[in-house]
Amino acid sequence: MKFSSLQKFIFLFISIQYTTFVYCQNEYYKIDTVITKGNDFVFNLDFQFCQIKTGKFYDNYTPYQVSEFGYKDRVFVAKKVQLPDSVQKVFLERLVVGKTNLYYYGGKKYKTFFVSNDSINLVEIPFRNTKGDSTFRMQLNGFVAECSQMKDVPKLVQYKRKEMKEFFSQVNYCKSKYFPFIKYGIATGVQFVRLDLTPNIVSGELSKMNYQYTAGLTVGAFADIPILSTSFSIYTSANLSKHGFSDFKQIGEDDVDFILNLTTLKLPVMLKYTLPINDFRPYIGGGLSFSYHIINKAELYKITKTDNLTDFSLYQELAVIDDFQYGFLAETGVEKKISYRNYLSLGMRYSKMLNRFLSFGSSELSVVMSLNF
Repeated sequence: MKFSSLQKFIFLFISIQYTTFVYCQNEYYKIDTVITKGNDFVFNLDFQFCQIKTGKFYDNYTPYQVSEFGYKDRVFVAKKVQLPDSVQKVFLERLVVGKTNLYYYGGKKYKTFFVSNDSINLVEIPFRNTKGDSTFRMQLNGFVAECSQMKDVPKLVQYKRKEMKEFFSQVNYCKSKYFPFIKYGIATGVQFVRLDLTPNIVSGELSKMNYQYTAGLTVGAFADIPILSTSFSIYTSANLSKHGFSDFKQIGEDDVDFILNLTTLKLPVMLKYTLPINDFRPYIGGGLSFSYHIINKAELYKITKTDNLTDFSLYQELAVIDDFQYGFLAETGVEKKISYRNYLSLGMRYSKMLNRFLSFGSSELSVVMSLNF
């Protein structure tokens, strides 16, 4: 029996959907040594019990009844731990499995982490100890004592699930790997901007001029925020730049000068991917760019020559560019590691600001250097 191409496609699509559905059925719970799969869970935020739906009914189970359950790609195990008020058996979320296991407790009034390995049974890593003289980073230093390439990483870790999970995942393999963290700093550079003429600009003189790239300085501050524990991040900055444009055209017997002065606040927002290596880290990115022209002044001057006399006069003040503009950008560059948390980067950025009905757009080439604190 032969199948048509359409029939084969439908069969393949259904097979993929069925396989995905079966694969995603990872909800289960364990009582003693018996594992039951395929039930629905509602997990209590106090980490004190779970609700298991059987048919139309919900049953509450405590950590003394259920030793382990899985829910939406998360695994919870029942452990007896010391909490601030008492010793209790609670559900802990298991974040990392390996030489060192990491667990998270997320009660409404108290949130903390626990670790265990061959030498320690179950030890808490609180944000700060009861005496206030030791922080969680001091405890993390002990886990990298035999992994010299990670000795500075505890200084970068925040007391959050994703970051603690990334830290212990690296510790288990003693990987010399870049650890993602939020970067703030300053950025400066040179911008080369060319006005892009729209055919709808009314003034005939402007349509006849030859616009070239004009250089200007830019300075500002930036933030580079990692997306979870990946090599992707959201980059944004606030940059101030100043540009003066002057173009000349002889029209008939008159010389016409076009002068435009802009002081601009630029706000790029970019999705950035950086190779996760230590010393030199190439990156690429792209996104949107927004501009607000704080100073926006355009003038036309006419130079008239008669009988050896030259008359230089203001011919017209006009609006040729919108105060607010938006467009897109792309950037590539490299970051150089200076210290465990300081990186110097050099990038090449292209921006295209879109024009409106009666407004110039612009093309921008920038060389940007930045340093995070």
